[in-house]
Amino acid sequence: MRRAWLALLAGTALFAYKEGGPYLGVGAANASFEDKGFYRIETARKSTPPIFCAGAYINENFSVEMEFLPSVRFQTTGGNTLRWSVFDVNAQAHYPFYHDKLDIFAKFGAGQVAYESKGATLLYGVGVGYRYDARYGVRAGYDYFDFGVDTNGDDAKDIQMHIGAFYGVFEVRF
Repeated sequence: MRRAWLALLAGTALFAYKEGGPYLGVGAANASFEDKGFYRIETARKSTPPIFCAGAYINENFSVEMEFLPSVRFQTTGGNTLRWSVFDVNAQAHYPFYHDKLDIFAKFGAGQVAYESKGATLLYGVGVGYRYDARYGVRAGYDYFDFGVDTNGDDAKDIQMHIGAFYGVFEVRF
């Protein structure tokens, strides 16, 4: 599955917007978790995972991106650590303004959440970006991952769960 995503990214990089083009980003997130009491997570439902992204601008108003949060950790009341990882592919709609230095964006995507098993997630997000020059920029935003867990083995997602993540990313364009 990851090979297909990498092929998609490589293909879009070939047709990328010449002033934006492909980019790599790294940053940190502040994630929260909602599971309706299923895992009995402590009251401090916060985690600070790193965030990695790679994408390409198709034009000034549209881009595609792969995003990876490798270690979203939450502590249960019993002392166990739940370690989630999230991988997604998303499309972003951009509205650049102020001489193309500022950018407001919204994104929608799908991906995979992994803990004890792997499952599908939908991603919704919004944010703002600032471009220092043609090569370097920063972004801040909020991502909302919506997924479910099968609790009784009937292949139906019985409990809906959510991970919300405020993040900041430094990105380099090529």
